[in-house]
Amino acid sequence: MTTPRASAPGPGSRTLSEASVAALRDALRRTVGRLATSDGHGLLRDAMSVVAAEARQRQMRPEELLTAFKALLDAAPEMHDVGGRVAQARLREQLVTLCIKAYYET
Repeated sequence: MTTPRASAPGPGSRTLSEASVAALRDALRRTVGRLATSDGHGLLRDAMSVVAAEARQRQMRPEELLTAFKALLDAAPEMHDVGGRVAQARLREQLVTLCIKAYYET
């Protein structure tokens, strides 16, 4: 049985840089409360565009980006502060859609 080897991030790496993840986390922290009630997507859309561009440059498949993004959402305390389960699910759905759109922008 072989053990997967961890690779250092760099060009062609199929993980996001710590800087991109931190920027996206910050954008989530600053906007999640507003996203649930209004269209506060500007800052988050900008951060997601940068992350998606990096993902494409690192040749990440869309599902790899989505997996990383969903893990970030699961770990974000702000996501758990939004209303009830229905509101949280709706917000998560909006954010995942934003991620997909950003990935496929040209």
